[in-house]
Amino acid sequence: MFSRCGIYLDRVIVGLIIDGALYLKADHQGIIKYKKEGSKPFRYERKIKDKKNKIIMMSYMSVPIDILEDRDAIKKRVYESYKISLNSKNTNKKITLNI
Repeated sequence: MFSRCGIYLDRVIVGLIIDGALYLKADHQGIIKYKKEGSKPFRYERKIKDKKNKIIMMSYMSVPIDILEDRDAIKKRVYESYKISLNSKNTNKKITLNI
């Protein structure tokens, strides 16, 4: 799916490492929380033959440095992402990012 590093917990994807940044899966409430902390969504450009390229945004948000440096905080966020991934896997819900 992507040419970067995926982060898994119990065989469930919870995050991505891209260009040295950690992105964790987020639901709607998580996206709001991350945005308040200054986080950005993971996005990439999809090349479409003979058409304008399309920007794709996924429900993975960059993790702020203060969270990365706090062992308890990052552990909590990873487990939140794990629960979100399990839930989205079971319901196949799509999240729309309004950035």
